[in-house]
Amino acid sequence: GEADEGDRYGHFFTNTQTLGADSFTGGCNIKLVDKLDDGSYVYNGVSERAISFCEKMYELLFLNNNTCRLPYNNEDIMKTMVNGETIFTTWMLSGVNYLRDMENDFGIIPMPKLDELQESYTVYTHDGSTAFSIPITCKNPEDTAAVLEALAAETYRTTTPAYLDTALKGKYSRDAETARMLDVIIEGIYPDLGYIYGNSLGSPIGIMRNIFASASACEKAASTLASNESAILKKMDKIITQYEEIQP
Repeated sequence: GEADEGDRYGHFFTNTQTLGADSFTGGCNIKLVDKLDDGSYVYNGVSERAISFCEKMYELLFLNNNTCRLPYNNEDIMKTMVNGETIFTTWMLSGVNYLRDMENDFGIIPMPKLDELQESYTVYTHDGSTAFSIPITCKNPEDTAAVLEALAAETYRTTTPAYLDTALKGKYSRDAETARMLDVIIEGIYPDLGYIYGNSLGSPIGIMRNIFASASACEKAASTLASNESAILKKMDKIITQYEEIQP
């Protein structure tokens, strides 16, 4: 019969709030919005690379019934791995909290490249990152900015090593290879304008998430991505105009 919950799968991917789309899109180096050498901006959702990516994701998620798909829930997601029901699970690093008592060994690896032509492993800076803003009513914006920059620098020097080296590499990793893979992941981090300004652009990554939510949506990926190109670029132009209007 057809495999369902409780069977063994090669891969896990949520069927609601498909945040795994972020991981694969970044891993395949799909820069949703990118700046060209002439200063203009391009939406890469309509590129050949993006279309090839969506076709490969369709094969992974919806053909041959090799991917286990359950609703978004941290505990249920990681339980499939703890129970040995999935070989690979696409999720955030915070998921290792659920694997500390796992009987079988596990490791952390980078997301796969799109193809053999991709030179390095890559990963997005997630759109859930914390950011500061300074209101226009601030009387001393330069001093305020200096304090925020100092706090961010200290976090980089203290909090980041505590989490990456002490927690992930020390407490959660079970072998030296996992620690090395974490270094590869960190080295491949890059920002994407489509991610950074996601809410203002109509969430380009949200479009990808919706595409991978169902087989029917994934089959229409090319037309869905193309239909959003004009709106995304217009909103990007608006953002650039707003920056240009800021008085020095």
